[in-house]
Amino acid sequence: MGKYIKGYNRTQVQLLPHTVDEYIDENNEVRVIDAFVDTLDLDKLGFSKSTPSYVGAPSYDPRDLLKIYIYSYPKSIRSSRKIAKEIKRNLELIWLVGGIKPDFRTISDFRKDNINPIKNVLKQFNKLCLDLNVFSRELSSLDGTKFKAVNSKDNNFTKDKLIDRVKRLNNKVDEYMTELENADSNNLATEDKIDITDKLNKAKQKAIEYNHYLEKIADNGENQISLTDKESRLMKCNNNMLVGFNAQMNVDTKSHIITSIDVSNRPNDNGNMFEMAEKTKDAFEVNQIEQLADGGYVDTEDIKKCLENKIVPILPDGEYTVTWEYKDNNISDEIKKGNTKEDVKMCLESGIIPDCYSYLNMEIEVKKIPVTTNKNAVLNESDEKILIAKANEGFFVRNREKNVVYCPCNNILNFKRKKKTTDLFIGNSKCINCPNKCTKSTIKELEMRSNEDIAACQKFKTYVKKNTKITYQQKVFLKYIPDKNKYKLRKNTSEHPFGTLKRSHDATYLLLKGIDKVEGELVLSILGYNINRLIKIIGVKKLIEHLKSRDNTSTLSITTKKNIKSAKLHLFFYNITFYLKAFFRHSAPPVTF
Repeated sequence: MGKYIKGYNRTQVQLLPHTVDEYIDENNEVRVIDAFVDTLDLDKLGFSKSTPSYVGAPSYDPRDLLKIYIYSYPKSIRSSRKIAKEIKRNLELIWLVGGIKPDFRTISDFRKDNINPIKNVLKQFNKLCLDLNVFSRELSSLDGTKFKAVNSKDNNFTKDKLIDRVKRLNNKVDEYMTELENADSNNLATEDKIDITDKLNKAKQKAIEYNHYLEKIADNGENQISLTDKESRLMKCNNNMLVGFNAQMNVDTKSHIITSIDVSNRPNDNGNMFEMAEKTKDAFEVNQIEQLADGGYVDTEDIKKCLENKIVPILPDGEYTVTWEYKDNNISDEIKKGNTKEDVKMCLESGIIPDCYSYLNMEIEVKKIPVTTNKNAVLNESDEKILIAKANEGFFVRNREKNVVYCPCNNILNFKRKKKTTDLFIGNSKCINCPNKCTKSTIKELEMRSNEDIAACQKFKTYVKKNTKITYQQKVFLKYIPDKNKYKLRKNTSEHPFGTLKRSHDATYLLLKGIDKVEGELVLSILGYNINRLIKIIGVKKLIEHLKSRDNTSTLSITTKKNIKSAKLHLFFYNITFYLKAFFRHSAPPVTF
């Protein structure tokens, strides 16, 4: 007869009961979380209640609460109420925190009150990764992703949306007013009049409310307002619209570990590359990195900042041009090495590529820029196209480098001869068939004063001040072509962590409000993701061995002299209070401590 594998009787007392530790496999990730958090100095990181109090009811150890969150977030258990349930039934959590059972309010308050310290934990994790040599320390990939805020679309109003609603409500008010007038003339029942009046008052009140929102938008200089999470904004995400935040994350290309994060309510990624790359440089503890970024980050000023600060942007295929005002710096061989970002900036401003950028596909050139003496007509480009464009506005414009003049009809007048105070320029056969007779002669002849570069063309009714002269200003032009092969790594590096956080961790939506708290909440998801990545790279046993070998400067027995003095002083006044009460009540004094 067939049999099944059966368990033991639930009500039977076991002669040799199991320990909780036996239920947790030696390769379980909770052992790494436990060992990692135990190495942290929570007092230095800024956690509240990091030192136990000598008086009052004892509080929960912030280490245990931090372990709970780092474990729970990757398991899609993010709500404090869900976590409170899991603590009572999840064997891994019971093992991790020794069977304590904090309520949901305690769990929630810990996360809310320790947002900045939680962010600091990510920095400590980066130092652990540096110790283990898992970072590339050279190449990082940047991308942004949107997260839904605690704010519905109905509680978000754009300026156009508010104007439209106010307009509709005003029309409704007019309709209800007309209905009331008809009700009086048609002798309608009182109940119907009351119903119309109620609708009228609600419409008026709503219109006042929306006008108040419009005033707020005007005062803040923005184009929208959110009511639940005031810092969240309506933005586009995957061809849909959501009210949320834009999170920028930098991922190491070697380990795929998230090194840094920044949250904002700006809908686009433009202009974020430099700040994020600086955070990654701090995480890698290097002074130069290469930064992968997609086309959404292409911004000339941002690229310029990056290059000045030893950050090499690896952008989509193309040629990128950056300009500097030319400075005649004294560039020595030591400065040309580009050991510091100050040296790099000096080299670039002097039209010299520093040695630290010698491996890149770069060309640098110092050019003369035409600039008119007329303050209202500054030509801020370097080639003849700008001079031609100025001619097309209705001027004769001289190019002193080529000694020619561009006419308003896209023709070139060549220099013929010099007179006493003027220069004579003459056109060519193209002028014969020109429909616009800018000059009296069939083939255009133009005399310009020797000190002038722009002459008026009466045909186009243009005007130029006398003695207007084009001068030339020196500028540095750097042309840079990024590495195509390196750029291919971006998609494989940045998209994977985003998919894990949003699908596996169920972090498509947020639980906290405000940019600062949202960033701290996302760090909890990142810590869980990073620990799992590190386990796959190093392994549980080796990772725990390394963590135990690190100096643990944060044990529960360590207290500062200040805390000891404070506790003794508190106990002294506590005793005095009891003795005074006992004396005035004619009762026996309390037992001393």
